[in-house]
Amino acid sequence: MKKNIFSPPNDFFYGILQRELMIFKLLSMKINSIVKYIFCLSLCLPSTLVFADKIDDIIVINNTKSSSTTQNANTMLNKVDNKKQADDLLMNAMGMLGVNYKWGGDNPKSGMDCSGFIQYVFKTTQDVNLPRTARMMSQQGIPVARNNLQPGDLIFFATGKSRAVTHVGVYIGDDKFIHTPRTGKSVEIRPLSNKYWTKAYLWARRIDK
Repeated sequence: MKKNIFSPPNDFFYGILQRELMIFKLLSMKINSIVKYIFCLSLCLPSTLVFADKIDDIIVINNTKSSSTTQNANTMLNKVDNKKQADDLLMNAMGMLGVNYKWGGDNPKSGMDCSGFIQYVFKTTQDVNLPRTARMMSQQGIPVARNNLQPGDLIFFATGKSRAVTHVGVYIGDDKFIHTPRTGKSVEIRPLSNKYWTKAYLWARRIDK
């Protein structure tokens, strides 16, 4: 009987595959945002392009520039810009999958704790200076209901006995978030619907640059 030289994929290779799939998805989203941005710029032309939520839904309306048209164009451009910033943030965060947890750490070379990870990602991607602790971060930005979460929102948890903020991660969409959990672990993606994290969930905040 021949020995099977192939073994089932372990957690390491599964993690790599998960990371590559998420990066591919984010790249697709980024290209989508760039195309939307280019089209939105054409709102300044006499032939106005009005967008629905998807690129496929484009309605061309022939009219002249007006104050309302300009206002609509600015609103759309702001939405596209916010989407691009969120994509950049998540790309940066995904690039650190596998970086080891280190209590008090704040850079990928030596390791990071949960708030150090968040602080580093926001600083290097958006030049936003967040406080150092999860508790202080939980007072920044604007509150967001769980059913209105968007990629890039910060989500906070109580992992101790009390309901005080002790942990933070970044929502990436599809009911998942990225974080660095504890000693012995590394930056990872977890489902928000997981029983443990559902129970520990407190609230979310959106950070505007």
